[in-house]
Amino acid sequence: MKKTVLLLAMTMVSSIAFGQIQKGDIQLGGNINYSNTEAPGFEATIFQLNPRGALFLNNTTSLGLNLGYLSNTTDQGAGENKLSTFSLGAFVRFHKNVSDRFYFFLEPSMGFGTGTQENPAFANDFDVNTFNLNLVPGILYFLSDKVALEMNMGGIVYSNNSTEGNGLDQDVDNFAVNFNLTNVTIGASIFLRK
Repeated sequence: MKKTVLLLAMTMVSSIAFGQIQKGDIQLGGNINYSNTEAPGFEATIFQLNPRGALFLNNTTSLGLNLGYLSNTTDQGAGENKLSTFSLGAFVRFHKNVSDRFYFFLEPSMGFGTGTQENPAFANDFDVNTFNLNLVPGILYFLSDKVALEMNMGGIVYSNNSTEGNGLDQDVDNFAVNFNLTNVTIGASIFLRK
């Protein structure tokens, strides 16, 4: 009888701890994107790599960094137009526990990027600089104690893209609010625990 009670108590404690976020947890994730489009007289290839990591300051708040690399090549028959950028960003994520495995979150973030654009119509490359601010809502669901799925659903975005070179000095500002289900991203994260 004592063994049964002890086993039942251990099972209940482990199920309560299942997927619970704790201070000191490290969350690792990111995304990889590759696409290639071909049509008569046109080809476009995009490769994007964005690893990210976060440290939980307590059981609801994490602070993180993300890195990024983007390569975008298009060819419309007159030569290849190539864009390559590297980026660095920081984010804070605020979690609200709904159940043992399920969390809502809100993630404000900021990022900077720099790179070059090669265009066959110009002798020299263009310098490209980017800046962005984002506010993204999402959900987090633990499949196990160390693996979670997450889904981001649109958000509020401000970005500035600056292009300089070959006599061009251009700034493009963009502001968007999008909370519909056509702008959903799904990913996975690994949690390293103490």
